[in-house]
Amino acid sequence: MLMKNLKNILNKANKSLVTIVISFLCIHAAIFGQSHKETLWSLFDQYSKLKEYTSYAYGEGLPGFTLKDFELIKIEYAELKTKIEKIPNHALSEQDIISKEILVYHLQNDIDLIEYEQYLIPLTINGGFYTDLFYLKDRLKFDTETDYEMYLSKLSAIPNLFEEQMHLLNLGLQRGITMPQIVLKDSERAMDKILNSVPQKTTFYAPFKTMPDEIPKSAQMRLRKKATSIIRTHVQSAYKDFYQYFTTVYQKKARTSIGVSSLPRGSEFYQNRVAYFTSTSM
Repeated sequence: MLMKNLKNILNKANKSLVTIVISFLCIHAAIFGQSHKETLWSLFDQYSKLKEYTSYAYGEGLPGFTLKDFELIKIEYAELKTKIEKIPNHALSEQDIISKEILVYHLQNDIDLIEYEQYLIPLTINGGFYTDLFYLKDRLKFDTETDYEMYLSKLSAIPNLFEEQMHLLNLGLQRGITMPQIVLKDSERAMDKILNSVPQKTTFYAPFKTMPDEIPKSAQMRLRKKATSIIRTHVQSAYKDFYQYFTTVYQKKARTSIGVSSLPRGSEFYQNRVAYFTSTSM
């Protein structure tokens, strides 16, 4: 009888111990999973900030677009991708795993575009960096004098931006990485309204037409005068120089072929694009 009671006690103790261990593991797993989820979303936030860095709306002035800038951004993309890939799927929910895969997918594309030197073609069929600036004002707020000064600092930085982009375009010409000539035809017309208007009639002056009442009238007059000067001496001057370069140099020396496969490593890049847009290999 004594032995039987002892066995019962031990069995109950073992069951209690197992319950405690299982409970501990469940709690640990919950905490473990939560920490990885938080890590994933923290990395999402880092990715957003990296993308924001290359946005015209970011901070004072305009972002840099030199070869060194792209090399550094590529390294940061790669490091971020590695960190995300190290997060174990078993510690994430199904939805978080999908989010993780999507983020890795976009990061790999960002890396690939730099690897294939697509930054040497900062142009699109509808324009490019020089037309993107038309919408700069729509990405900013204009509530205070500081907001307007921030905007003016960006307008003042346009000549440097154009200089950097023209350097990249020249490298593209040297390496055979350009837009097709046929796509570039007449695209310079997008600059006509900037070149052939007084500063106050350009899109860059729009935020100064109606200003918040909270800004003193004297400050409004000062900011409008400053805007007029910057648009004339910095913005329109930069567009004039770029227009000259674009129509007399770039358009004439751009590749006459159309397909992506005609670019250096073109066939490889074509397969890369197929994989990106279709999630398959062909």
